[in-house]
Amino acid sequence: MKTAIVTAAMMILMTAATINAAPDSTTTAMPREQAFKAIVNLQAGDVIQFRVAKPTGEKVTLIIYGEKNNKVYQRNLRKEKGIALDCDMTQMNKGTYTCVVERDGKEVVRKSITLN
Repeated sequence: MKTAIVTAAMMILMTAATINAAPDSTTTAMPREQAFKAIVNLQAGDVIQFRVAKPTGEKVTLIIYGEKNNKVYQRNLRKEKGIALDCDMTQMNKGTYTCVVERDGKEVVRKSITLN
């Protein structure tokens, strides 16, 4: 009989402890996933800089077109990490060039850059 009373008391105590327990206040910080981002800038010394963040294995193509829409540069990339690529244009003719970044065959950035 004593065992049954002790067992019942333990069950009531455990149930009360479970019901009245404080909720779990710990938080798990999930890293914010950076979205795909592509930037094209003209740097000093006629250097065109391509920056691509978070390509996640997709096919990224960097293209530079001349004034008559002829392709003067193309590079295909497939990486998991960000990419920073400088394209030295000092040997190219002065004029306006169109820089394009494509992601899986779709254009995501188009920027005209003038070399003086």
